[in-house]
Amino acid sequence: MERLSSANTQFSLNLFKKIGGGNASGNVFYSPISISSALAMVSLGAKGNTAAQMFKVLGFNNPAKPDAATPAPHQQAQKPQMPCGVKGQHEPSTTQQTQKFEIPPQLKKCPTQAVQTEDQIHSSFNKLTSELNKPGVPYVLSLANRLYGDQSYQFVEKFLNDAKRYYEAGLEKVDFKKKSEAARVDINKWVEKKTQEKIKDLLPQGSIDAMTKLVLVNAIYFKGNWEKKFPKEATRDGQFKLNKTQTKPVKMMTQESKFPLGFIPEINSQVLELPYVGKNLSMLIILPNVIQDEATGLQKLEKALTYEKLMEWTKPSMMSQQEVEVSLPRFKMEETYDMKSLLISMGMEDVFDGKKVNLSGMSPNNDLVVSKLVKMERLSAANTRFSLNLFKKISEGNASKNVFYSPISMSSALAMVLLGAKGNTAAQMFKVLSFTNPPKPGAATPAPNVSADQIHSSFNKLMSELNKPGVPYALSLANRLYGEQSYQFLEKFLNDAKTYYKAGLEKVDFKKNSEAARVNINKWVEKNTQEKIKDLLQRGRVSPGTKLVLVNAIYFKGNWEKKFPKEATRDGQFKLNKTQTKPVKMMNQNAEFPLAFIQEVKSQVLELPYVKNNLSMLIILPEDETTGLQKLEKALTYEKLMEWTKPSKMQKQEVEVSLPRFKMEETYDMKSLLISMGMEDVFDGQKVNLSGMSPNNDLVVSGVIHKAFVEVNEEGTEAAAATATDDFNASMPNPFIADHPFLFFIRHNPSNSILFFGRFCSP
Repeated sequence: MERLSSANTQFSLNLFKKIGGGNASGNVFYSPISISSALAMVSLGAKGNTAAQMFKVLGFNNPAKPDAATPAPHQQAQKPQMPCGVKGQHEPSTTQQTQKFEIPPQLKKCPTQAVQTEDQIHSSFNKLTSELNKPGVPYVLSLANRLYGDQSYQFVEKFLNDAKRYYEAGLEKVDFKKKSEAARVDINKWVEKKTQEKIKDLLPQGSIDAMTKLVLVNAIYFKGNWEKKFPKEATRDGQFKLNKTQTKPVKMMTQESKFPLGFIPEINSQVLELPYVGKNLSMLIILPNVIQDEATGLQKLEKALTYEKLMEWTKPSMMSQQEVEVSLPRFKMEETYDMKSLLISMGMEDVFDGKKVNLSGMSPNNDLVVSKLVKMERLSAANTRFSLNLFKKISEGNASKNVFYSPISMSSALAMVLLGAKGNTAAQMFKVLSFTNPPKPGAATPAPNVSADQIHSSFNKLMSELNKPGVPYALSLANRLYGEQSYQFLEKFLNDAKTYYKAGLEKVDFKKNSEAARVNINKWVEKNTQEKIKDLLQRGRVSPGTKLVLVNAIYFKGNWEKKFPKEATRDGQFKLNKTQTKPVKMMNQNAEFPLAFIQEVKSQVLELPYVKNNLSMLIILPEDETTGLQKLEKALTYEKLMEWTKPSKMQKQEVEVSLPRFKMEETYDMKSLLISMGMEDVFDGQKVNLSGMSPNNDLVVSGVIHKAFVEVNEEGTEAAAATATDDFNASMPNPFIADHPFLFFIRHNPSNSILFFGRFCSP
């Protein structure tokens, strides 16, 4: 259990640096033991490199000392040999109760002692769970696990037995195929019950579908009373210092009593222990004495924090019982994290990758992959491919023009059309939107990538993710249908548009009042893009013959996590080419950002996160100021973009950033572009098949209009886009000086979706 404790603490600190590293002023709260035990359950079925990565990230295979050859834990089929002349007297026992396990002196120099077998790891979790859940303690603490498996799916018996044996996680068979929503509700109820109704809706609507095979759930709940309670009458109004200049009102609890207290000179901080009744559990608080920086005052502490130092700072001999006057804010926190991107950035990649994952220990089919949003991943990949293909079409013959658009706005608007498309019309749309894989050599048709239902479910999930409340930015993706009041639409099409895209039908009088309808549509777009997109449909785009207009609008406004100081903005020159320049306002700052260099295209890639790190702007800047951008664009593919921008490629480092302050507004008539990409029939009155929209089957898409706006300044970024489809008849900082053409995109990090894509060539 000591080894598990050290592994879990190391994992916790590594995870904290990932969560908090890009968000110095945001609250953080999570349970490392809940996360690691859930992942340890997954590792029961992991093999090969998948298992190796999981063990490493979770801290279960501590490195051997130099020149010691130590196998990875998952490769040790037998019990490890006890080296240095010891013959097994310290092998783990399931019956022996010990308060502390001291490694004998003769073992401390033995490198293989650092490595645990799988059985030891899972046995340790079992012991810890028993310890935490034991009856008769003066607090409420439960750590519970459960497996939910599709009733028709075959699991390996050993995996089920081990999950039951080590984690007391029984398998509950459910019908994901036909009753996925009922299963989701059932799982959430179990979590709610196990956490005393504190954790509700763990799995959001749409996160479980007919493709789900297995859900592993871990829930932890704790409620304890202070050994020395804070008197309620001593709680006073106070001010909590957010930074050097800002404060917030708070209720400060106060008491004077004896507590273990220590001082850490190297970081000028106090460490206080507040025990709960029974002293089995304690809250430890590390408090910097003064706010020494421009943010929270914690940076110096967090930078110095390591496993060894935390153990040193908080060991009993460093803390002495003394009279302390304690003031502590009364607070409540609730935090949600999408762990996938965090774990991938820590090195746990294969378990989320359908092509590399090996969970053959769970199922003989070996077709399982861990993902919170597997289908959204496919949507993200398809949307990125579509975005890059479209970019190449927009750029053809126009290498020196600014480009800015929202691929997610375009693809979701076209996906609404896809709801009613049949036959070749649907096939072409699938292909252009990259919902089908390219045909294999010798194959006549593309292989299906995802079903239509999966596509629409994925858009629904993504919209819920983007539009969720409580995020520190403004981001909305909205859809609406405008239909001629006298025209008959199929009920299924209208229901599906409502279900998947939250696109209600507004009946309008195109026949007699087409101009009023056009104005009404433009007003809705203007409202949903905070007045940034005006006059999307110009006069003449809507006529008495119009039957249906599908509109999608996306709006984003976010502040940089690290703002550019306004006083650092200077006049500069932006190089258009070898001979021409234009005046521009260059924003400047020195700070730590993820940065990488792409050798094959001689370019830098910089990530500028927005507050809370859910979204980022990524900028790819060629070294060569003249031909660099053309070489970059020529080499740009989906696979390369993913490779260049993956977290493991980009290292946080001190960067001297110079970026122009700019504003762009672009309008595209998408019809000719989409036809050139292969989406022909939907615009052709003789070939189109939109029979899924109307029994009359007389609808044809006459045009697709897309308008996008972006403004980048010292505070952050404001961007908007709309699409209408009308059915008509410590060292020196690294310099990153963006004073010449570059590519940029705004990415939603949890889903890896590109919301906006741009090329900046001219102020």
